[in-house]
Order: sequence, then structure tokens, then C-alpha cells
Amino acid sequence: MLLGVYHPRLLLITTPSYTYNARFTAPDAPDSARRGYPDSTGRTDRIFRHYDHKFEWTTEEFRTWCEDAANVWGYEVEISGVGRSAEPDPWNREDELGEASFVASFRKNNLQDDQEREHRGRKFIERLSLSSKTHELYVKHNHQSDPSARKPKSLAEISNDVEKMMDEYRDALVRLEEVWFWPEISVSCGGWIELLVRATEESDGLELLRESEAKNNRNAWSIQRIGGATDLVLPWLEEGESSLDYIPTEWEPEENETEEPFVAENVNAESNNEDERSYSYKWSHPFFQSENKGDWDWDWESGDTESNELHSLA
Repeated sequence: MLLGVYHPRLLLITTPSYTYNARFTAPDAPDSARRGYPDSTGRTDRIFRHYDHKFEWTTEEFRTWCEDAANVWGYEVEISGVGRSAEPDPWNREDELGEASFVASFRKNNLQDDQEREHRGRKFIERLSLSSKTHELYVKHNHQSDPSARKPKSLAEISNDVEKMMDEYRDALVRLEEVWFWPEISVSCGGWIELLVRATEESDGLELLRESEAKNNRNAWSIQRIGGATDLVLPWLEEGESSLDYIPTEWEPEENETEEPFVAENVNAESNNEDERSYSYKWSHPFFQSENKGDWDWDWESGDTESNELHSLA
């Protein structure tokens, strides 16, 4: 239908790779260890990645179909993939399993006439007892390229943009792909991540870090800012510090925020035995108040001195 009846000048298709699914289990894992969804069409006994997938091909199956279709309908085809895990495979199967999805780019050649393609396509549909009714265009999307596409800045300007953003975010070390997904950087590179790599390598303020075991895996590369972000604020408290130390001096609590958020009332204080005391807890924080009910109360009676201890919030 697509290559015969419609015969577009360029057709780009993607489809999930069944070969890649082995990435989620160990090489010697039984089939029962693989999670997913059984083939809903019943054509195979495979476990698919998603419930709405009608088929998932192996690398060989996809390549065979693409090359056969291209030969029949007069197209040249380029096969590639998209989607790799940022985490290295423990069994080093990246090259063997490839990407999560296949990509095929079909380009029409001049070896066949378009009328011939369409005629053969409609005959093929008739043999399959399918309707050959002319389709109507349902919706059309025109995706304009960014004005900077294929118009990169100089390597010095690209590295300067990276340094500026890392300083702004106060990042001393960032994964290469994370930097690439900063819109300002991908625009500066004109859409070529290779220029980001070159700009980093030639910069005096940046260093490209390649882990020894993953020198050819760009997913594992990182960019280090030389001489930057040395006074980072740690996300945890140092010994002797309190979270109150980080409250801005100009902040003043509202009137209803000055109430004690947690109140424990000793209902039965006459007994000297801890086990015989009972407590009523009143939560007075405004978050737990309503217009009709006011404060909410909980009653709890102590019965275990080892586990039911009364803790007050400072």
C-alpha cells in the first residue's frame, strides 16, 4: 500500500526491536523470566514490550522485509536504529542487541514508473481481498526545521555556551547527552552532537571524560567544567547544622503558622505507671484544619513501653 499505491519520495518508518528485548534479562535466563505482553495476534509465542504492539521483529527479520520491499517497489533503503540504554549492559551485548527500535529510510529511485507502482499496488490489494477505495487525507503536519539547523556556531562559541550554562547551573560534571538535551547547546551545534564533542575536546575550560571500559559508548561520556562550581551547597546537613540555619532571615511566619503543629495531651496523668497512661494527640497544623471541623484529634492508649514511646516535635 505505502510503497506501491502511494509511492512517496521518502518514507521513514520505525518499529520496536524484538532482539533488543534480551537486554532486560541475563543471557542464560529462561523465557519465563522475561516480563511483557504475549503476542496478541497469536502469530508467535513471543513476549512483547507493550500491549498494543502487533509485531516485534528480530534484526534479521526486519532487514529481510525492508530489502525485499525496496527491491519490489523500486526504492533504496537505509537501516539503522534509535534508543540505547544510558546504563552499560553487564554482559557487554550493546553491539549484539543494537537499539530499542529499528529505523528504515526508503528513498524512491528512478528504476520504476509511479503509475506502474500504483497499478501493481492496487492489484496486490485486490488479491488480498482488501478494499482499494481511495483514501482521503485526514490530517497534515508540516514540521519546520529550526532556523539554526545545519548552521552551527564556531567551536569556541559552542564551548563558551557550555561553560556558561554549567556555571549557571553550578554543575561541575554533567553527562554528555544531558548537556546535548539543553536546547541552547543543541541549537548552538546546529543539530550535530559531534560538534559538541569536538568543542569540548578543544576547550581549555572543559574536559571530555571517557570511561576506560566505555570509550566507544558515547552514552557513558561526561563533560567536566575545569575550575568551576567548587563551592557547591551539599544537599544534606553537615554535623552540627540545623535546617533552621537555612531559613532566610527576611522570612516571617504567618500568624497561624506559629501554632504548635503537634500537641500531646496527657489525659490520664494520675497514674505513675507509663503503661497505664493514655494520650490524646491533637494535630493543629493549618493543613489539617477545615472550616467545619477545626482541629482533628486522635486518641491512642499506650500499651507497650518498648515500641509506643511519646515523641515530641522540636
